[in-house]
Amino acid sequence: MSSPNIGMQFYKEYFKNITFDNGNANANANNDFNTPINTILESNFFATNFKFNELGNNSFDLKTTYPGLLIGSGYNHEVGDIKEELKLGFFFDYTTGLPLIPGSSVKGLLRSVFPLSSDDDKMEKDIQKEEYIKELLEELKIENYDKIDISNLELEIFEGVKSKEASKNKPKERFFPVSERDIFFDAYPISVSDDGLFSDDYITPHSDPLKNPVPLRFLKVSPGVTFKFNFDLKDGIITKIQKRQLFRKILLDFGIGAKTNVGYGQFDEEESEHQEAQELVRLEREEQAKLKAKEEEKLEQEKQKRLAEFNDQQEEKDKQIKLNRLKKEQAEQAKNEVELQEIDNFRNRLVQEKFESVLREILEQKTDKNPNSFKVINNFEEQILKLTSAEKEACYQLIEDKFLDCGALNKKKFGKLKKSNYKKAKNNAEIIIAELHSLFCD
Repeated sequence: MSSPNIGMQFYKEYFKNITFDNGNANANANNDFNTPINTILESNFFATNFKFNELGNNSFDLKTTYPGLLIGSGYNHEVGDIKEELKLGFFFDYTTGLPLIPGSSVKGLLRSVFPLSSDDDKMEKDIQKEEYIKELLEELKIENYDKIDISNLELEIFEGVKSKEASKNKPKERFFPVSERDIFFDAYPISVSDDGLFSDDYITPHSDPLKNPVPLRFLKVSPGVTFKFNFDLKDGIITKIQKRQLFRKILLDFGIGAKTNVGYGQFDEEESEHQEAQELVRLEREEQAKLKAKEEEKLEQEKQKRLAEFNDQQEEKDKQIKLNRLKKEQAEQAKNEVELQEIDNFRNRLVQEKFESVLREILEQKTDKNPNSFKVINNFEEQILKLTSAEKEACYQLIEDKFLDCGALNKKKFGKLKKSNYKKAKNNAEIIIAELHSLFCD
């Protein structure tokens, strides 16, 4: 069976059995007024094995001592002059109905112990607070504790100030990012003693020494209830483990909640000194493991970075090799092309020189129906047929130029011969031979 929400019992069910007559509050005659109060006092929430999730990276457990703990007593709960009513308010978690110590209250209590002024002309109270903090730092065996600026430590922990010398107009230089600041979570109960989670108590104010005092009833967290205080702390002027120890000492010395001056809100160490030492060793090992993992991650990132750089260099080197090979191939190709061009030029020059002499011989022997012309031309025909197409074309152009230059044939007549011979001939070589026969043998 699940436990009722205690906060709902306290702030809603409690008032259902109260009626108002001409503005005066009265409990119902059937005495059901105490039913919700008894439900609260007898609640056994932890029988349901409910567990909060741990928050942050540092925590410690503290147990309430006699007479108990008051939180949220400033909330209004009194409705009138009703006997046995609960006069003071209380703070409950809205979802679970359990009593919580708000993280803002934890932070406020811890900061109240630090000096409020950083000026040279500090008040006596601020000087005493600074001396108290330094005594705790010395007790925690923090190196060079006497050289730590308490004002800087306070601003770093509670305001996230990186450098108070930096201008307020430059927040990035003055403050840490929110993710790098210390965070204070709500403290919640994790176990109870045989006295239960809640109990009632009375205060008896003596407004008139000649009259009997009227006891005022209120709700409190019972002695023997263990609260877990959670923080997400960062290394700074002092380490996060040292901050945890410092906060623990302050809460043990000052307590928290209402009426701490008369004994409420005080705590006892849940763990023995041996257990606390073991917890510190565990935290140190976790911290070392995290640092080692972080270092290994850093080394792995560096390794991956170097590998990526090596791959980039290798890729660049391969690109350069390919580029050089391509340039070399292009140079060799250009060289081969030059050599081939030189060979072609040489062959063309040989062709030109050779056939120039043949044409010269034809022109010198040119007579009407000269029998030697047949012999020269036939020999010329055999040589032309052995030429490549490019060489034949060059030879043809050479014949045309030579015959036109020497005046042996005018352009008009030569064009007609060329046109007619093109229709009959299968290739340029036949055209050349046909033209020669037309010119010298017909």
